[in-house]
Amino acid sequence: MNVISALAVVSSIAPSYELYSVCFARVESAPARAFIVDPELPKRIPVTFAIHVIQGADRTVLIDTGFERHQVAAGWKLTEHQSIVELLRKIDVQTDDVTDVILTHAHWDHWQGLGHFPRASIWLSKRMASGAPPRLASMLRKRSQQVQRIGGDGSDIAPGIRAVPVGLHTPGFQYVEVRVDGKLWIFSSDLAPLYRNFDRLRPPGQPASARRTMKWMATILERVDGDAQRITPSHDPQLCRGQTTFQHKLLRRERE
Repeated sequence: MNVISALAVVSSIAPSYELYSVCFARVESAPARAFIVDPELPKRIPVTFAIHVIQGADRTVLIDTGFERHQVAAGWKLTEHQSIVELLRKIDVQTDDVTDVILTHAHWDHWQGLGHFPRASIWLSKRMASGAPPRLASMLRKRSQQVQRIGGDGSDIAPGIRAVPVGLHTPGFQYVEVRVDGKLWIFSSDLAPLYRNFDRLRPPGQPASARRTMKWMATILERVDGDAQRITPSHDPQLCRGQTTFQHKLLRRERE
């Protein structure tokens, strides 16, 4: 598994960031409908688990923290898994270097690695914080001085980095926007977990919120001027395919 993909190069205009996807686990057979409603796909599909890194001169921000192998939820059979800590070291990120963690939502695969990053500020929506599962709630209480609760209008994490709550997928869900070289990049997380969600304009399989999800997908596409290459999901097997690292201009070419 090629595990690290560089999505954007350093900008000469402040703020200056490098963006990475770090793919740490894979499942060969996941229920397709959990990720996309698409009759052209088989009922079960392979998916990747990834976190994302925003690296600047004085801030290193993670979008979600993933999980280690012993933390995998029942029913998920991993075919591959690598340590998040070891993978981050490949891009010269040590655990104590991480200044901020943005949690997109409270599903098990997105936050259980939080304990690896004891110095980081923790950014999550107010609604997610109030309804956090017991183990996450305990971690937040122990690190209450580091917790930053984001209101419904969103919040700037750092110059050029913004969390946007949308209240879909799970209570308090939020996606992340990053501006590099004057262009906006969006990390959609599980709002649209596959490239195919945007390529085919099909939402994940949550019938009660499908219409609202489609509206937010349209908003996200508008935010990136219709350039879906600047939208990065969290579960697409193409995220870390091809070269060990590649720049954003190659991102679309690496997809099937």
